[in-house]
Amino acid sequence: MGSRNLLASVLGLLLIVNCVTAFMQWDYQFGTRNDADEKLAQLSGDIPLFSYHQTFPIKVSPQSLIRYVKVTVWSLSPPKVDYDENTQTVSIVYSFIQVTASSYKIEAYGIYALSSDGEKQITG
Repeated sequence: MGSRNLLASVLGLLLIVNCVTAFMQWDYQFGTRNDADEKLAQLSGDIPLFSYHQTFPIKVSPQSLIRYVKVTVWSLSPPKVDYDENTQTVSIVYSFIQVTASSYKIEAYGIYALSSDGEKQITG
């Protein structure tokens, strides 16, 4: 009886390790990236268990223009990812039946600074 419990425990542990290492990469893209675009911001971090809705504001200079956002999430299953252009905010949402423990990276590209007439400023 003791060896049966030990075998079940070992198999359970192997299953958990397999699930934890089975994280997949999910990529989401918003907008169009041009050759002239520069990286304006990058955020990364972890999403803990039972954290179903996360929002991440992208902070850039008020004169910058974000034209392309790439979000990469490493998780067991794909979350719903959206980008709100008006508030420059990325949201990552999991359903209540998904495992939420995951990691993310958000990259924003665009024009670094615009002058009042819409021309790109050259900064030293």
